[in-house]
Amino acid sequence: MRYYITILILAFPILLIAQKADFFSIDSLPTEGVVLNKNWKWHTGDNPEWAKLDFDDSSWESIDPTKDIMDLPQIQNGKIGWLRLKIKMDSSLLSQSCALQIWQVLASELYVDGHLLERFGKLDSNEIKANFVAFKFIGLPKSKTDLIIALRFAFQKSLPYIRYGSVSNHCFLSTVMPIESIEMSHFKFKDHMMFHSAQTGAFFILFILHLALFIFYPIQKSNLYFSGMSFFYAIVPLTWAIALVCLPVIQNVEFLMYCGVIRIFLYAIGNILLVVALYSIFNFKKDTIFWLSCVGIVLSVIIYFFNYEFGDQISGAGTKYITALTSIYIVRKSLLTKNQNAKIILIGLIVWIITVVIRNIIPNIFPHLHNTLPINLSVFIGIIGVPICLSWVLGRDFAHVNKNLEEKLKEVETLSDEKQQILISQKEMLENQVNERTSELNQSLIDLKATQAQLIKIETQHALEQERTRLARDMHDDISSGLSAINLLANYIKNTPLSTDTHLEIKHIAESSTELNQRIREIIWAVSSDSDNIEGLVHFLRRYVSEFGEMQHVDTQYNVSDNLPEMKLSNETKRNLFLCVKEALNNAAKYAKATLIEVSIDVKDRHLSLTIQDNGIGFDIVTALKNGGNGLKNMRERLKQVGGEVFITAERGCQVVLKLKI
Repeated sequence: MRYYITILILAFPILLIAQKADFFSIDSLPTEGVVLNKNWKWHTGDNPEWAKLDFDDSSWESIDPTKDIMDLPQIQNGKIGWLRLKIKMDSSLLSQSCALQIWQVLASELYVDGHLLERFGKLDSNEIKANFVAFKFIGLPKSKTDLIIALRFAFQKSLPYIRYGSVSNHCFLSTVMPIESIEMSHFKFKDHMMFHSAQTGAFFILFILHLALFIFYPIQKSNLYFSGMSFFYAIVPLTWAIALVCLPVIQNVEFLMYCGVIRIFLYAIGNILLVVALYSIFNFKKDTIFWLSCVGIVLSVIIYFFNYEFGDQISGAGTKYITALTSIYIVRKSLLTKNQNAKIILIGLIVWIITVVIRNIIPNIFPHLHNTLPINLSVFIGIIGVPICLSWVLGRDFAHVNKNLEEKLKEVETLSDEKQQILISQKEMLENQVNERTSELNQSLIDLKATQAQLIKIETQHALEQERTRLARDMHDDISSGLSAINLLANYIKNTPLSTDTHLEIKHIAESSTELNQRIREIIWAVSSDSDNIEGLVHFLRRYVSEFGEMQHVDTQYNVSDNLPEMKLSNETKRNLFLCVKEALNNAAKYAKATLIEVSIDVKDRHLSLTIQDNGIGFDIVTALKNGGNGLKNMRERLKQVGGEVFITAERGCQVVLKLKI
């Protein structure tokens, strides 16, 4: 009993000293280093004396600066404060070079053994500008077992200190580690960056792939929603990667925090699009669970900005688990309908749950595995597990649709061949019809051209007739009236007492003007189109025969059959008929010594018959033709030109018959 009391008395001072120990003891230095998270002293205020070695900080408040800023309310007033830590290293570590690794989001000044080593941000009484420091290494004095680390710092109140998942916004996280471990620390940082880059790359590939599928097959809206989700899921880790890469250079905490704000919005939009894509893939109507999920995701973002600490848990884990529960609900509902796609997505959910367990449980059991490649790889697999399964489902549906389209295409090709044969036969039939129709059209064109030519001929003839009428009128009004005036004047002078020679000359003038006037009338009649008919021929011949008888002192008779038809005669026909009649009358009066000439006109069945009969002495037709007989020859030629014939008999007197088909 006394033995135990003696041991207790001897050990009491040691225990008392241990209880009052205010230093951080480092007995060994492992590869991953020693985190300085105990025996820190904190005091608000500002005094440069507090950085010195011999300053007594025993009255200061104990604090753990490695915690998140939001977990340390005593420093959130924005005032300048100080941190102090005494380090006692084992003598066995004197020969080993050490460095201090720093992670902080404050405005600070770092002192070691009273000497200012680094200044981060802007720190004075007028302005506080925080600075982000990550993976910063500062060499510690060698061959010293006792060190004093002092930190003058302040909290920038205007910033939203947003957490990046499990990464805290440490007030001041410092780790003492061997110099040779610095490269390993950088390797872990690169490993972390590789994880985020791989995540961005994977989702960006999914974004491009399903956007292309939507473009080629826009009916499947699920590809559009999934590509949108993949795009935002690709941007979320990209913002963190950009922050990690850029912040060591620009060292701006505001950039880091506002990247976090953007990340929260992008992550929420991506989760909503994931829910929409799931409902679209399984063709489910947007029910209450859908709207509750979307509202829950939106509320988690809103809550975050009212309470960063509580909101971080809601926004990060909350939206994740809301999306997971909604996915489980959809998969369960799909399994009840025996949808094969639900099993594929269920596999992705199981993988995600397994990786969540690995990430949250194993590092707590084995701390040295935290943020290592196996853990990061499992997290990466869990993140892309469900999207990969969704991509598989969408690809499978696209392949199924493509297969159906190929089958339909074969059917269409078969029908096309059949239709092609039908079209070929119809084409031949149509070609025959077209050829027949073309022949008909060509014939119609020929007839049309002939009709057009006939119309042109009629129009030309009409124009010519009008011109002939105008010419005849002008000749009648001008020349004929002048000749008549000359004739009257000559007859008047003829009755005036003059010499014999003068009377003979005037008589000759009167006879010439009368003959000329007659010829002018003949020309006018021949030219005028108004007389191009049987009636005009009859009237003109009646007048001419009467005047001829008076001039030649021969009796004349003129007989015309009743009901003569109204038929047109060409200008050539009527002129040739008149010249033949004129020739026959002249022959009867001059050579046959006739005292009576009878002219008859008759038309039957479109045949005109014009007869000139006289009571003269007659003549021998054969002898007349042998001796010249130009008059008879001319008559025959003229009738022949218009399709007629001349018949002459000279037994008792002379008879000339002109026959013509009209």
